[in-house]
Parts: sequence; structure tokens; C-alpha cells
Amino acid sequence: MDLRLLTAFVALADEGHFGRTARRLYMSPSALSQQIKSLEASWGVSLFARGARGAVLTPEGVRLLEGARRMVAGAASYREEVDEVADGSVGTVRLGFVDQVLGEVVVGLLRSLRREVPEVRVVARSHRTGEDALQRLRTGWHDAVVVMDAPDEGLARVTLASVPYVVAVDPDHPLSAQDAVAWSAVADRLDEMSVPASPDRGASASAGGDGRPLGSEPVGPGRIADALLEVVQRGRPALVTASEARRFRVPDVSYCIVTGEGAPRASIDLVWRPEGVTPMLAGVVDVARRHAPR
Repeated sequence: MDLRLLTAFVALADEGHFGRTARRLYMSPSALSQQIKSLEASWGVSLFARGARGAVLTPEGVRLLEGARRMVAGAASYREEVDEVADGSVGTVRLGFVDQVLGEVVVGLLRSLRREVPEVRVVARSHRTGEDALQRLRTGWHDAVVVMDAPDEGLARVTLASVPYVVAVDPDHPLSAQDAVAWSAVADRLDEMSVPASPDRGASASAGGDGRPLGSEPVGPGRIADALLEVVQRGRPALVTASEARRFRVPDVSYCIVTGEGAPRASIDLVWRPEGVTPMLAGVVDVARRHAPR
């Protein structure tokens, strides 16, 4: 059914006059008359009685008017929705995240988005490493990603959470009976520990036992698992984030949180390309900023 004919029918019913309706629709009275005749022919009914009083709805026209109004209003609403999708104000945000940060942070963000921007559909996908997620972001496959300690390479970000480090030890180690250990004590013994690197361990964790900066290599789940296995097999302590410790949950391994002045913390960041911001993504970022730690 031609929406133009329905629009003309509804407009003429409202105005009751061919001349006024034609001006409202920016067409000539003869063109309007032809459209009404076409609609009447397609429906097989007479919609208007034409006379000195203008155009008056017939009983058939009265019965069909409400349905025509709903169709015209629905089409207008759909047009608005199409325009919103076209300009990026509603639609889908593709969100990547790393397995190691799946938990309170990502789940909390997704729940906040569902509650505060329900018009935005978030499609989330996990990756084994931060580099995998970031590569998908760089190529445009993701609109944003949640990773741990994102590198500074021209990406925009908001920190969603800060995660402490823990020392993983076997049950026979002296630290197994302690809940916390000072960073000063850990820093002096890094050469005795397994320290899987991640993108940025922070300035406070400036150097490992071999002299290289902590964070000089990307982290991978295999490196973390290897470090924790060394705790079990060789009794060698490992320095990992609390998130990594929760993810792997190695049996018969104790975890001692690193505290005190200079203690390193990892950040869990929502990261996006500044040039790739759409109104949808801006809504997601706004929610993330409102819930970011102060």
C-alpha cells in the first residue's frame, strides 16, 4: 500500500478541504484529487463526498480512517527509528573483554548499561589475552574493550577498577600464614619469584630481579599458569594480580596481598578509539565514567 495515498487520505479527513490539504502537502489540488481517486479505486469504496462544503467523509471513510491513522503514525515512528540508527543514536555496541577481567567489573558494567541505556544493545565477546582484544579494537571489530593495564597508544580510556597484587606461595612457605605483606619486602625478593609480565605493572613496580621493567612484555594466560605451577612444583613464589589468582584458583596455594607504600596495582580499563565514538558508544562511556572509582 502506498504510504503517500494514506497520508493524503488522513490529511484531507483532518482538513476537509482540497485546497488547504494540498497546500499542507505541498502539491496541487488536482494532484491531491488524483491520489484520493487512486486510493478509492484500490480499496473499491468511496471515501469522501465532494460538494460545496468541501470533502466530507463517507461512512466507509469514517470506518477506515482510524486504521489509516495508525499506519501513517507507525510509519512516521519507524522513520524516526531508522534515522536514529543511521546517525548512531541507537543500535549495537560491540564490546570485547579479556577472560581475566570477567567478574564483578565486566558483569557490573553490563548490568549498569542494561539499566541506564536500555536502548543500546551490547554484544560482548571474550578474548584470552589483552593483545587479542586490543587488536580487534584497532581493526574496528570492537567498538570498545575492557582490558587490564591498557597500553598508552593514543586510545581513550576510563578506569573501571583498580586491582591489587598478591604473592602466591605453597603451604610450607612462611608467607602462607600471613594475609598481607609489605611491598618493600616483596620488591627486594623479586629475583626469587615468578613475575608474569602484563602491559603495565605501574611505576611503583619498576624493575624485576633481572633488571627489566615489570610490564615490558604482554601477559598471556599460559605465562600466568606456568608461574602458578612453579609454586606447586618448585615452591617458587609468584607475583600475580588478585584477578589472575581468582581466575586460576590453583588448589593448595596460599595468596598474600601486597600492601604498603609503592605497592603496585593493576587497572581494569574500558578503552576505545577516540575517532570511533558514536552516540551509542558515548552513552556507554558516560555510564562507565559515572560508575568509575573516585
